[in-house]
Amino acid sequence: MIFAWQGFQIEHPDDWAPALIAGQRAEGYARIASPDALSYQIRWNQVKKSYDPKRSLDDYLAKIARDAKKIKTKFSSHVEQVDGDWQYSWSGAGNGKGSLVAIDERVFFLEASSITNRSVQGAFRDLRDSFRNLEASTELWSVFGLSVRLRSMMAVEKQTFQSGRTRIEWRDKVGRVVAERWGFGEQILAKHPFEEWAMNSMAMPKAKVIEVERGLELELRKPLLRVYGLATADVDRNQLITLKSISRGDKGRAEWDWLI
Repeated sequence: MIFAWQGFQIEHPDDWAPALIAGQRAEGYARIASPDALSYQIRWNQVKKSYDPKRSLDDYLAKIARDAKKIKTKFSSHVEQVDGDWQYSWSGAGNGKGSLVAIDERVFFLEASSITNRSVQGAFRDLRDSFRNLEASTELWSVFGLSVRLRSMMAVEKQTFQSGRTRIEWRDKVGRVVAERWGFGEQILAKHPFEEWAMNSMAMPKAKVIEVERGLELELRKPLLRVYGLATADVDRNQLITLKSISRGDKGRAEWDWLI
């Protein structure tokens, strides 16, 4: 399964899931957890040209060592340079293996860790091999079954991750985009007509609605704004997906090819 966020992507096993996502493009953190002791951790930071990756890595490992000392746990670490990356491993209260990857003006700490003494070598290799920095005019965002491809460099304004519901709101100079995934689609449509549900869920009760092959297209024209909505039912995965755009003109209009 793909996790794509803030201009990068990784792959993780289907039974793993994001446990924490924080920050924005310049600095952030994501943890993808397994059902047992393993997890992926991705930290990213925007840096200057004078950035010293080895020093940053030493500072990071020193912090882990201090944390281990507080709980009176023996700590050890190892650092080496492999194919241009600074790779590291540590053992203390659990263990981990990671890689510091510098790309353009950002650095990424990619780490597989375990809260036990379980080996993380295979998990780390899978994480490092799947990591991609997304450099294109459009960017993929994929989390909790919601996958969209939007204009590059959009900023997340708000995110909601609940059981059965994923909602993300973005903004840039062109306008705003809101994407939402609802689980239990069959059960929802058993209680509400699809058109009625789409208009209410996207807060477009007075929109013009057109039925097309992929679902419903909604349009609402205001004096200074254009609001467009798309709604589709994914029967195979029993979910409903909506995509809404708000802009001053048609340049930011939501398109079907934004939905993956």
